[in-house]
Amino acid sequence: MKKTYPLVLITLFMACHISAQTVTLDNGIARMDLKLNGGTITEFSLNAVDVNPMHEYGHFLCFDRWGPSSPEDQALGIPFHGEASKVTWTLQQGPIMKQGYYFTEMSCYLPIVKLGMDRKIYLNNNSSVFKVVEEISNHNDAPRVFNVVQHATLGAPFLDETTIVDTKVVSGFSQAGTLPPSPGELFTWPDAVVDGDPTDLRYIASDHTWNAAVVSFTLDENEEYGWVTAINPSLNLMVGYLWQTAEYPWLNLWFNFRNDKPYARGLEFGSTGLHQPWPTVLEMDSILGKKLYDELDVDEKITKSYYAFLSEIPSDYKGVESVTIVGDQIKVEEYGADSLRTIYLDIAGIKDAKDSTVTGNHLSVSIPEFELTNFPNPFSSKTTISYTLQKDSHVKLIVNDISGQMVAKLVDAQRQAGPHSEQFTPLQAEAGTYLCKLTTESSTSIRKMVLVK
Repeated sequence: MKKTYPLVLITLFMACHISAQTVTLDNGIARMDLKLNGGTITEFSLNAVDVNPMHEYGHFLCFDRWGPSSPEDQALGIPFHGEASKVTWTLQQGPIMKQGYYFTEMSCYLPIVKLGMDRKIYLNNNSSVFKVVEEISNHNDAPRVFNVVQHATLGAPFLDETTIVDTKVVSGFSQAGTLPPSPGELFTWPDAVVDGDPTDLRYIASDHTWNAAVVSFTLDENEEYGWVTAINPSLNLMVGYLWQTAEYPWLNLWFNFRNDKPYARGLEFGSTGLHQPWPTVLEMDSILGKKLYDELDVDEKITKSYYAFLSEIPSDYKGVESVTIVGDQIKVEEYGADSLRTIYLDIAGIKDAKDSTVTGNHLSVSIPEFELTNFPNPFSSKTTISYTLQKDSHVKLIVNDISGQMVAKLVDAQRQAGPHSEQFTPLQAEAGTYLCKLTTESSTSIRKMVLVK
């Protein structure tokens, strides 16, 4: 008979608050902190263990793209990994307590590519399981291709050379190799070869000749769920993710060292396994029979979701063999054929939960009048300032130094609705912080820009 390792004693209270643009869900067992600036999960922890497995990068969203922008997209101001982690999200509701769970929802709008996302987060009231549901919408007047990759990153103190990562995947390849990969360049979990260096991906060690390279795996389409876990037995802690294979058919992994010590490890699951600009993604179309992007028709909406979970583990825990949903529980089985230990995590309160702030099944996306960006930032010689107007307006765009003195007037004219960009080239300006101020007939926005020489 298998033993069940219970979670920490449930404390029947919730501390949920918003401070400094941070939204917190806390049921006395586990907590999740999210910054509205960028929509990033900055903390995901058990109250009893007091260790945040997240790196300072946090768990952010690569939305619209995964990886670099093309030169054309850079000129529009589209950053690496897309706009979602650069814009300020709008809090739609909560955090609030409901029957069976705690709940909050937020949304973002990407002004350059005109995509929207509504995010609902549920915390089960008696366990350390979160459910995240994200609805993607197309606000263009034509179909739009896009990608969504959940960019979860582990860091110290949870991440060290004893941390073990487990998953169940099919074929893998290195992003540093030939793309698409040849049959001879494929590998199977947990073995990987990058630049001739063999690696056991369950572990992270400083004796590798490669650093920060990305390896990508396809999931078995016959399996209903994809999953990835990480454990640190010395800290008695496990963190994991579980999602529908059909929604996120790719798992992308990487690690980074600093001063010969583990610094960051990425566990990224998503809709693509190609870390390249859009022209390359569209040309390649698929790898190993798996599509490299999703597509949205005009006014169409697509929903993707995942579970994030935490659990205490014994100090001799060997890792994870499988993760699945059985009834109203997430079932985690220990690594190894002779294992007798199984962990069960309750999801009864959130498995079928549904919420909305308006009638119908969809939330409304709050679309700001404009979103002011510039790229690159910091910059050494020039930067492109971009904004997208939702309606025609008289626009005044100026750049001031930190003392408030005007350095340049870039625009003082009527502009039509749509995307616009201006180049700022401060030939005589000194290095330092500058303020870009955009004023329309009904709104004003100021953005800090840093000039380095």
